[in-house]
Amino acid sequence: MLNIYMGYSKEEGPREGACLVFAPTAKIARNLVYPFVDSWFGGGFFDIRAVRLRDHEFLRKQMRKEEPHVIESPETCPRCHVWGFELTEDGASCLECADEEEE
Repeated sequence: MLNIYMGYSKEEGPREGACLVFAPTAKIARNLVYPFVDSWFGGGFFDIRAVRLRDHEFLRKQMRKEEPHVIESPETCPRCHVWGFELTEDGASCLECADEEEE
């Protein structure tokens, strides 16, 4: 089974740009994401991070195949333009934005 990872530049941080990765291990995820993130920021291989997203099973619906792969531009929230948060049923925003709107 493939695990879900976020791949990003340690120096730039995940808010500046991150890939969604499906891979069996963090090492494989990091190797897969390297060409993408390095082309964005040029920090080299040692700048690349792959962090497992354990409570993000909703992201599995974006999986494109049953082998390790990278999604360079995952589905984002139409409001905050961030991915990694579950969208509302109507897809109008992520749950984080919907919570802020209720407050």
